[in-house]
Amino acid sequence: MLDFIGRDLSEFLRNLDDMHQALTDVMPAAEMPSFHVVEENSDRLLVSYSSKRSGLEPFVIGLLEGVLHRFGRQGSVRLISNESGKSIFEVETG
Repeated sequence: MLDFIGRDLSEFLRNLDDMHQALTDVMPAAEMPSFHVVEENSDRLLVSYSSKRSGLEPFVIGLLEGVLHRFGRQGSVRLISNESGKSIFEVETG
């Protein structure tokens, strides 16, 4: 399933909500998070994450690091904002 989401880091992150929607179609009671790329340049992405579940930010950092690895990219991920159920992560791909 992951192979169909995106061919590169940006496309993959931009399509996560579509994957989550497909999973919700199969599991209607699931409460899926939402991811949006809010800013992008050649070596940095800002990714918005929102969820009804709190405290998962360290898990999301690990997931984003795994996505970097999946696409053969070196980089780092850090939480730069966290308020009202919405977090912003910086993904540096330098």
